[in-house]
Amino acid sequence: MIGVTDDSRDRDGDQMGERVKEAAYAAVGLGLLGVQRLQVRRRDVAKQVEPQVRDAAERLQRLATSTDETVNPVLDRLEERLPEATRDLVHSARVAAVDARDTALRKAASGGR
Repeated sequence: MIGVTDDSRDRDGDQMGERVKEAAYAAVGLGLLGVQRLQVRRRDVAKQVEPQVRDAAERLQRLATSTDETVNPVLDRLEERLPEATRDLVHSARVAAVDARDTALRKAASGGR
């Protein structure tokens, strides 16, 4: 080619490499800014939702207590009529269910912490 030297091609190649490198840095920087914005938004949403979750958990706990007061006497009478081995199994299942429910409600009441 007329007027094109190896030196000018090397210089153009070096400039192109620098531009690609700068574009990559800019893309990474924009990605990091996007992640930071998402984290801030997640925190904002959590601040809005946590009180609602705690309130719902408190209402569910009151409902569970009320339900226990109604249902437990009936289940107790039912358990009394069961054979001993079955009675023990049903009682263990009831205890496990109440423990799981209470754990879930405590976790919700504390905002999932």
